[in-house]
Amino acid sequence: MAKPTTRKSKSKRKPAGKPDGRSARDRLIDAALDLAQAGRWAAAGVADIAETAGVPLAEALSLLPSRARIIRAAVARVDQTVLA
Repeated sequence: MAKPTTRKSKSKRKPAGKPDGRSARDRLIDAALDLAQAGRWAAAGVADIAETAGVPLAEALSLLPSRARIIRAAVARVDQTVLA
């Protein structure tokens, strides 16, 4: 009798969850700041930010549903860091 074979996933998606202990919201904000620093902000949408952060798009949209919300969260983070 032949052994059952296991298929390896070919998906390039990053696993959901907190790989480094940061929340999904924090990872989204970090990704937005990284994209802005790399000069790629103008072309980045919520889906690009979610992919960079390793956060599923549906989760990203539930946390920060628009670029405007992401910008506000990023500006708040920078203000908090700079003014602390």
